[in-house]
Amino acid sequence: MDVDFKAPSDTSACFVADMVVLPSSNLLVADLKNNSVKVVDVHTGHLLSYAQLPGVPRSLCLLPDDRAVVSLPFMRKICIFDVSTDHINFLNNVDVEGQCYGLAYVNDTFVVGFMAPQGAVASTNIEGNVLKSVS
Repeated sequence: MDVDFKAPSDTSACFVADMVVLPSSNLLVADLKNNSVKVVDVHTGHLLSYAQLPGVPRSLCLLPDDRAVVSLPFMRKICIFDVSTDHINFLNNVDVEGQCYGLAYVNDTFVVGFMAPQGAVASTNIEGNVLKSVS
């Protein structure tokens, strides 16, 4: 089936930077070209909701309690939002010390891969405090 990622506010064709399956079995998509995240119903292929981001998204990751995060590398931020319903509700931002591309969440910490500084990986808490880093 075709999946429609186009939102009414989109100015470019959708460019999927990352996607994850939500607990509801819907798909959460990071759209790099339109600076947005989108929820798509995988059974019908229709767009359920979307939210504009303040920057270009790269990586998505699920958190406990029906939350998700998206990295905004050029803003040096990670945005946390609630995905418990089909609507995207932003909760807060976490500042990080570099251009964050890859994200994972393990044991109450983020593992963040950075493009700049090149090759750096850090574990941070949910407030953005670095616990450990390697480069």
